[in-house]
Amino acid sequence: MQNTDNILNDIVLEVSNIAISYGNKKVVDNISFCLKKGEISCLIGESGVGKTTVLRSIAGFEPITSGNIKLNGNIISSPSKIVAPEMRKVAMVFQDYALLPHLNVEENISFGIRKMDTRKKQQRVQEMIELVKLNRLNRYYPHQLSGGQQQRIAIARALAPAPKLLLLDEPFSNLDPNLREEISIDIYDILTKSQTTTLLVTHSQKEAFALADNIGVMVDNFFQWDSAYKIYHEPETHKIGAFVGGGAFLPGRVNANNCVDLELGLNYQLTNNFPKDMLVDVLIRPNNIQHDPESLYKGVIKSSIFRGPSFLYTLLLVSGREVKCLLPSHLYYNIGDSIHISLKRMPLKAFPNIK
Repeated sequence: MQNTDNILNDIVLEVSNIAISYGNKKVVDNISFCLKKGEISCLIGESGVGKTTVLRSIAGFEPITSGNIKLNGNIISSPSKIVAPEMRKVAMVFQDYALLPHLNVEENISFGIRKMDTRKKQQRVQEMIELVKLNRLNRYYPHQLSGGQQQRIAIARALAPAPKLLLLDEPFSNLDPNLREEISIDIYDILTKSQTTTLLVTHSQKEAFALADNIGVMVDNFFQWDSAYKIYHEPETHKIGAFVGGGAFLPGRVNANNCVDLELGLNYQLTNNFPKDMLVDVLIRPNNIQHDPESLYKGVIKSSIFRGPSFLYTLLLVSGREVKCLLPSHLYYNIGDSIHISLKRMPLKAFPNIK
């Protein structure tokens, strides 16, 4: 077992109870999390909740009004202290990449290490070009590169000075949707190989789940920092459960065995404990519902989204409530079709009923 000192030495970034205000308006409140060495983590949330503001505060571009931010155990931001951005050894890649148009690939990558010895600088630039797999494009200019190639150059430039921490603000938002998944995998490989501790902001939950060791969800005034698995299966609040993963809620009543009775069936085990007869809202994910020709329960297809191997159907239940259902794409239905469904026998997450 690791001793406490070793665990603390592994922590690169520690954000403790920070708040950020613009005038009298508090835009971020009571946010805490930490990143270990080599970890890739992510902030997601609704638009305008302060994700990029948190990123900018870590980079040193925004002051904080309470709490503190530590890098390798040293305070870099507090209400009474702010270390200049250029002194933090933190690199940030902005949404538009901010490449210098008059410099070629090599020159862009070397921009942050201009004062390095010439031989070492050339060696470092070549290492970065090989890392991002753009060996044949070193003399190209940004306008001659695709969006994905520009992004790789921006990453290489950020990594060249060997930062302690890399911050990425919506790194895939400017890319063609068909390329996003491919490029995100490439970037993940680059960051993993370089063992760079990374925090990124994205609005795509799919990217967050694919890339991140841990995820911070910002919804209204709620914040949860946890593994991707727990964020999906064990959201801490009703609002986080609604935001993440396309979930819906069905009302239910808790019985004597800490199970719940719902309109789609009786006696489903809960993952958390409630008093008998308490009314709860039960989180139903699309993968909780299955096609079941022998079931007495039905849903009417209200909408469908084709995803290749599967369809995501929105179903209208007898009560008038809606749930989503993920079915193999060979089970094709038209809008208005009525299908037999059942709820899979697996533990369900519930919250106190919101009336």
